[in-house]
Amino acid sequence: MSTSLADKLKARRVTFRREIEVPELSDLNDGRPFSIWVDMWTLRDQEAVQDWIENNSPRGFAEILILKALDENGDRMFTRKDHLPLLMECIHSDLMESIATRIVRAPTMGEAEGNSEAIQS
Repeated sequence: MSTSLADKLKARRVTFRREIEVPELSDLNDGRPFSIWVDMWTLRDQEAVQDWIENNSPRGFAEILILKALDENGDRMFTRKDHLPLLMECIHSDLMESIATRIVRAPTMGEAEGNSEAIQS
């Protein structure tokens, strides 16, 4: 039985996990650099936030953080129940937009060539 092209592509898929430093949050980490780790931005991620992004809604920025922000161990930093607090209380809108923008950007050539942590999935 022949393997489909989609199956072959899935089998060789490599996700690049990269670190995003957020110096504005270093006070949460005893003055040491604070980092958020993210896996590469996918079409599925884009679809999940498309309506909010098209309407320039702050909800989209919060959704990006909920979907993608990981700690250094690869565990999610936020859950669904964090959506409203993120929007209303926790992070200044300019900072949330800045972090979300860094999450969705394409990896640099160095990151894509292996200077970030590659994860076979």
